[in-house]
Formats: sequence, structure tokens, C-alpha cells
Amino acid sequence: VGTPIPGEIWNSGVISGVHSAIDVDNGLGAPTVINLTGGAVYGDILLSGTESDVVNISGGDMDGTIDGTKGARDDTVNFIMSGNTVTFGGDILGVDLVFVDPGTLVLTGGIYDTNSLEVDAATRLVLGETADANPDTYRQHRTATLGFIADPKGRHGQITADTVKLAGNLQIVLDPGEQATCTFTNTVP
Repeated sequence: VGTPIPGEIWNSGVISGVHSAIDVDNGLGAPTVINLTGGAVYGDILLSGTESDVVNISGGDMDGTIDGTKGARDDTVNFIMSGNTVTFGGDILGVDLVFVDPGTLVLTGGIYDTNSLEVDAATRLVLGETADANPDTYRQHRTATLGFIADPKGRHGQITADTVKLAGNLQIVLDPGEQATCTFTNTVP
């Protein structure tokens, strides 16, 4: 894209690409809003290096990375689930904010080089066995739940943040018939 995209990008079908599925890296003059409402995205979403882009995910499947590393970490990724469950297996890199709205987000990928991961009221963030979230700040509302899917060997996802504002519930999620031992470690430098 060499010129600004008027309006927004909406996807409820299938978008795929060899290098990237959506590339607004060269967007000029205005932020781009990308709405993923269903269907699938196969490939990366490359955000602008000069604008504050927004990606809204309310459904569908994604196999790729949302990459905001070209800019000044001023992009936003919103999971707008409206009480539904969304599974996200990709990675999110170099954005300002990842915001998780009411519903359940199952994260099996990673969140890296991000200023803030915020989990809103009445929301459940579940980290898969290999999920890895490394925001500068993690905030969880008092009515939210942070869950960890654990395997029988006790492996589970992790959140590593410089600042943690944790309220609400912690939960271990096991497959039926499985048992696991998990240790929560709160390390204060």
C-alpha cells in the first residue's frame, strides 16, 4: 500500500500471502484500522512504521504474526470477543497495547516487545502450554481470570512483565482425566 487506505480493512473471508497477508507498512498520512471478524488470515500483518494502526480481532483464525516493530510501538491490537471465545495462535510484536475485551481469549502464541497487555472486566485470558507474554506492563481487572493450560508434566504458558497489576482470579486448566502440578512464582527484583 503506497497511499492511505480510506476507511478500514474488513475481513470475514480468507486472506493469504507468501510474505504477508496484509501489509500497510508503507501507509502514508493516516492510521489503518484492520477488522478481523471471521474467516482466516494466513500470513503476517505488517503494520505501518509511521502511523498508529489498530487491529480489531473479533473472530476467525490467524496463522501469522502481527508485526508493529517498524514503528514507535504506538499500534493497538484489540480482542473484541463480545462474550465469545477466540483462539489466537500467532505472535504479536512491537505494539503499544494489546487489549482483551469481555469473553475468553486462548493465547497459544506470544506477545513480545509490547508496552501493555490489559485484560478487561469479565474476561478470561487463557495461556496455552507454550504461550509466552512479555509486555512491559500486565494489568488484569478484578473480575477477570488468568488461566494456564497445563500438561501432565506441569508445563504451562507464562507472563513476564516489569510491572504487574493483578486482580481477579488465577486458574489452572487441565484436560479431563489429567493431573498436573504447577508452581506460581512471583519474583520481585
